[in-house]
Amino acid sequence: MLYLQVFVQGLKAIPLSVELWIHFINFTMQNTKEDEERVETIRKLFEQAIEAAGTDFKSDKLWDMYIKFEREQKDAKRLTHIYDRLIRIPTQLYSHHFEKFKKHLNSQPIKDVLSDAEHEKLRLEFLDDIEAELEASMKDDETDIPGGDVAPPGLDDAPPGVSDEPPDDQQKKSTIKEMKNEGDQIKEKALKSRNAIHKETEQEVSKRWTFEEAIKRPYFHVKPLEKPQLKNWIEYLDFEIAEGMLERVVILFERCLIACALYEDLWLKYAKFMEPHSIDGVRSVYTRACTIHLPNKLNIVSHWAAFEETQGNHEKAREILEDLEKRHPKSTLIILRQINFERRIGCHDNAIKIFKKALQKAENNKKEFVFFSSKLARYQHKILGDFDKAKEVLNSALKKDLDNAEIYLQLLDLEFQKFPPNEYNVMELFQMIQTSGLDASTKFMFSQRRMEFILDFGQDVKQLLQVFSENQKMLKLQQLAQKKRAASESTSENAAPPEKKAKTEAKASGDGATSSDVSLAQNQQQAQVQQSYQQPMHQNRPPPPPQQMMPPYQQQGYNYGWNQYNQPPHNAYNYQQWGGYNQGYY
Repeated sequence: MLYLQVFVQGLKAIPLSVELWIHFINFTMQNTKEDEERVETIRKLFEQAIEAAGTDFKSDKLWDMYIKFEREQKDAKRLTHIYDRLIRIPTQLYSHHFEKFKKHLNSQPIKDVLSDAEHEKLRLEFLDDIEAELEASMKDDETDIPGGDVAPPGLDDAPPGVSDEPPDDQQKKSTIKEMKNEGDQIKEKALKSRNAIHKETEQEVSKRWTFEEAIKRPYFHVKPLEKPQLKNWIEYLDFEIAEGMLERVVILFERCLIACALYEDLWLKYAKFMEPHSIDGVRSVYTRACTIHLPNKLNIVSHWAAFEETQGNHEKAREILEDLEKRHPKSTLIILRQINFERRIGCHDNAIKIFKKALQKAENNKKEFVFFSSKLARYQHKILGDFDKAKEVLNSALKKDLDNAEIYLQLLDLEFQKFPPNEYNVMELFQMIQTSGLDASTKFMFSQRRMEFILDFGQDVKQLLQVFSENQKMLKLQQLAQKKRAASESTSENAAPPEKKAKTEAKASGDGATSSDVSLAQNQQQAQVQQSYQQPMHQNRPPPPPQQMMPPYQQQGYNYGWNQYNQPPHNAYNYQQWGGYNQGYY
């Protein structure tokens, strides 16, 4: 039946919906009136509902409906068992349920209300109490015998027709039983034990009452939840987690994720909580979140893939990432996560295929092509140890974009990491940079790097002097360009309003060293280097390394891969050395 399938699917999706369970049970009651097993069918359905949603703070309607059904079946003992379960659960109408239980306890003979085992237990306790009272009475009789002379004969005789023998123990027991009604005493004991449970439940309700009162929208809505509401849910969850009752925490998470179904942070919190308790539970959380509510959220879907990977379910993790890539075909982050996944599990062929597929897609996008080429070159060199293929990948990218400084940096770093570095290849690459279409400032920075490389690793002093001479020419051109810029800025400042001019001057006064200071320091340094090369050969002393360069290029931050040098951060050149892509991967 179609309507039955709809109910089942709805309850599978939202098992905590008390209203949906009530509708389903009512529907079943109406459609099974002539069924011979109707009672057992409905009773089984109630038990499923109680197991799924019975510990919800607002599940009172479901419990009342169950109690009403069992009362109609006139099974008092089963009804008592239901009440015993209910009074232990902190619900909104806990006090109302306890009052109804007391009426139920007084409505019939106690033997018909309590289970046989409990009734016999309480009856034995009652008899033990009588025994204790009898022993106490006998002790009192012994202490009440007066001392002194013996009474005269005939005075201690009992009246005619009355036995003067003391009553035996059995008679005393019967007398005490007559004085105390057995049924009332057993009922009092049963109520006393449940009063203690009721007080504990009352305390649990008082702990949660403030949180429950603050919940204003327990249902789902596409409209974002108000911040106080969201904060209340988070604090309520933290409270239940601290209490340590797994069942209550799970129920609260399920309630929360009805109203907060579109908040991935709460789904992730739920999955993290379930990890120590149930792997299947974690998988269920991720499945519902990623296939129903948040299928397009990169973060939570990636966490799902990572979870499956940690469980050794590599095929499922690959399937999740592939499905995510289909949903976001232009996402670079997803492609990188696929590559890193294949790398971690040792499937390097799959990783290379993903790289090549990404490069094909980026044929018409120079920026993306260069990015993935840099990543692939690094993978070939660092992961697979293939220097030649890495260089081939970068050269292929360079053909596509001859004026890309990042690719030149990649090639330089690749050459620097060889041991020892190939001086011819490095200098040839520097020459290519100088003849490329890069702007003058970028060429000058590469020239500074070339200067330092030839100082550290060069074998030909003539080549060193030639590089030094070229670098000097470029330095003068840079200084001239700086002066022109300074003059144009000065002209614009004079033409600017007084307020703007004052701000500009204030900013300039806080910048530290001026351009003239930098130029003077550079001239002094270059003069020292030149003087060192003009000294007589008999001194046989190598020139001291430059101590200060142009501000964008500082020697103390440079590194070719050896311990004596520290490479500057790639962003000091205003472009990223290896793409600088923040993978953000778990």
